[in-house]
Amino acid sequence: MTTGAPVAGSRARTWAQAALGFIWLLACQYAGVWLARIAPIGLPGTVIGMLLLLLSLAWVPLRAPVGTAANLLLAHLSLFFIPVSVGIMLHVGLLSQYGGRLLIVLALSTWIGMAVTAVVMRRLLVRPAPSVLSSSRRPGD
Repeated sequence: MTTGAPVAGSRARTWAQAALGFIWLLACQYAGVWLARIAPIGLPGTVIGMLLLLLSLAWVPLRAPVGTAANLLLAHLSLFFIPVSVGIMLHVGLLSQYGGRLLIVLALSTWIGMAVTAVVMRRLLVRPAPSVLSSSRRPGD
């Protein structure tokens, strides 16, 4: 008769953990926005909030709730594209007027980003990585 009780308790714990993770995600975002307003850092508040989140994830007890909230958000990621789609439909006139230019800019910026990444990777990979087996000691020492 009580076979569903542990599952319900597990779900309640998961939702409580996800709620704590959501609260922490929002707290980091609002703290970042607040810091961007009061300090002339030159970064958007949401980026500062992400940096605060990254730093706070060094605290181990916070990782599980944020991970649970992130997994829940990722499971419903397609819902986040609805506002963008509605925005595109509302501004079809602008898209038809500037769509070609936007497409060119997006393609060029993507290619430039890929080229810069390739150049940086080639320069980084030219140097041989230090071998774990090599040592400063000689076999006879």
